[in-house]
Amino acid sequence: MQKSDSKIISIIEGATKILVPEGAINEKVPPKEPAFFNPRAKLNRDLSIIAYSAFIKNFEGPKIFLEGLSGLGARGLRVANEIKEFEKIILNDLNPKALELALESAKINELENIEISELESCRFFSQFSKKGHRGTIVDID
Repeated sequence: MQKSDSKIISIIEGATKILVPEGAINEKVPPKEPAFFNPRAKLNRDLSIIAYSAFIKNFEGPKIFLEGLSGLGARGLRVANEIKEFEKIILNDLNPKALELALESAKINELENIEISELESCRFFSQFSKKGHRGTIVDID
């Protein structure tokens, strides 16, 4: 698959297939275009999945995961695929190419509870400030 002259490859992180720009894997500093992905943050994402899983099991109320600066959505995709308790995962980023990759990855993983948003992060989070609509877990990585 080609996007913006950058080769897009499929990787597996945790139990989730994620489409990423090849440069993010091969270059010393992950490029921001066509979409940002930091492979060095894998351990951080692994630990987040463990923590989120433990927390959500005993949480009562709407189970919504908000990712404010999602890039291509690696963390949110993993939450959707690896923690089945979440009702809704909303990925937000200003880069439409990143969100397109996130949606393609969601299809590959057969995820149906993913939504996307293309807003500045403060505007994004303000949409979820009312009781009953707040994110159970809010990620700002």
